[in-house]
Amino acid sequence: MFLAVVISVYSKSPVLSAVNVFLFFVGMVGSYYLYTVLVAGFFPKSYMMIWIIMTCISPFLAFVSWYAKGTGIIAISISSIIFVFISRQAFTFGFWYFDIRNILEFLL
Repeated sequence: MFLAVVISVYSKSPVLSAVNVFLFFVGMVGSYYLYTVLVAGFFPKSYMMIWIIMTCISPFLAFVSWYAKGTGIIAISISSIIFVFISRQAFTFGFWYFDIRNILEFLL
């Protein structure tokens, strides 16, 4: 998701942003599931459908996130939504702000 946002924001136009992010997800998802079927020998159909749906939605989200590099209240709103989603994926929020559930999380 972080790489898709970076690709989107640094594209030259919103349409090019949508195309670049879509091609990134097609390449990533396609190569991963080709590897799982041909090399690893399993086919996670239900999990694959989630990523295919995300790949289809990604151009619309990239189109919107391209505007996050602008100025004004709309750009700040889009930037804050992106920040919330990425930070929510990166951290586990608990009683003491960052909840360390395993000693390895503390060491790394």
